[in-house]
Amino acid sequence: GEETSKLRPHPRWQYLRSLVWIRVVLNLGLLYLLGLAVVASLYSTLPTLEELARRAASRGAPAAAADLRMAIPRSFDELRAVRGTLALYHAQVPARLAALLAAAHIFLQTFLTPGAVGINILAGSLYHPVVALTFITAVSTAGSATNYLMVRWQLKDVLVALFPHRIQTFSAEVKRHRAHLMHYALFLRVTPIFPAWFINVASPIVDIPFSVFIIATAVGHQPHNLITIQARASGGNRTLMRGEDAPCVHYKAGRSLQTMHSLHDLYSLQNVALLLGIGLLALLPRLIRKLQGRRGPLLPISDPAAAGDGDKTPDHDQ
Repeated sequence: GEETSKLRPHPRWQYLRSLVWIRVVLNLGLLYLLGLAVVASLYSTLPTLEELARRAASRGAPAAAADLRMAIPRSFDELRAVRGTLALYHAQVPARLAALLAAAHIFLQTFLTPGAVGINILAGSLYHPVVALTFITAVSTAGSATNYLMVRWQLKDVLVALFPHRIQTFSAEVKRHRAHLMHYALFLRVTPIFPAWFINVASPIVDIPFSVFIIATAVGHQPHNLITIQARASGGNRTLMRGEDAPCVHYKAGRSLQTMHSLHDLYSLQNVALLLGIGLLALLPRLIRKLQGRRGPLLPISDPAAAGDGDKTPDHDQ
């Protein structure tokens, strides 16, 4: 029997040899190209960098086209360079820029591509804090939703076949918290224990309802969003905004883009501790109910029939 089990191919290799996954790869490739086409079409509606520089010069904010940069930032140096270009676009074509940032954010989140956090920081430096928080909440929730749906419709069977034991472990953990799933989902969203992409991918596989997922995402992302939009433009960027019709530069206490060098500057020990504390608050109602279930009601009512018998304990069920 042991020799037969050793010779039996692993389920993962059986799935790969079945070639069923080829259809999934083709579907994902088509979806990726479609999303990329949407982002590219929105980018094409923006003025060229040369036209942007000419418009900025006519408004009293001279900028050389060679110094302007437009790309998904991969580092904080690139982010600072892109921010100056986006500030000029924001002054001239704010609606088209907002549409491009939203589409790019959703595209990056949907296909688990790095760069969404950079867009959050850029939005925080361009918009008023309330507008930035609303914008980031909307696009991050939408990106998580499209990623959830893509995994449920295209990748669920593939991931279950490739990683059965890990998925069974996480599924058992979710089932253990099924009675208070919303609190558990909020805890996972807020605390930095699991990366956001893992929660997006795992949630449809372990059958977390879409409604619970969306609410937990929209609410649970708020602490992270507040942290990312704290990286605002400092006074050093004021030269990019000359002219009365230039957008207002927002200031905020704390680190600015000019003094930040990596995401570690955002997720300091203090911020991580804050996220953990908020995550524990999400589980607090469950913990209170559990303690009350063990100890009984906080104000037990004694049994009148047992009032004359000092050896009997009050009946908590009445």
